[in-house]
Amino acid sequence: MDILQRLFKSVSGKTRIDILLLLLQKGELSVSAIAGELNRKINTISRNLGILEKDNFVKTRHTSSHVFYSIKEKEKYNYNLAILQILRDRILEIKRRK
Repeated sequence: MDILQRLFKSVSGKTRIDILLLLLQKGELSVSAIAGELNRKINTISRNLGILEKDNFVKTRHTSSHVFYSIKEKEKYNYNLAILQILRDRILEIKRRK
């Protein structure tokens, strides 16, 4: 599968977009915090985070009892950075409407 096709597929679901928007706004969060903020089941959030992690949109930090997720921003993932910028622009657009 082409890299762009795979990346767009990984952000095509509403839940994954909502996760990325939330992490862009709030920074690092645990799975349970993300599930609570988005009012979705932990299993659903975990599955979607796995997809986003596999495609280098998010990174993890493990503690003894929790896994925390945050946005992964590395220059070598330039297509990911472009998609994340589109999401940042969307956040600003929504804020301006309020």
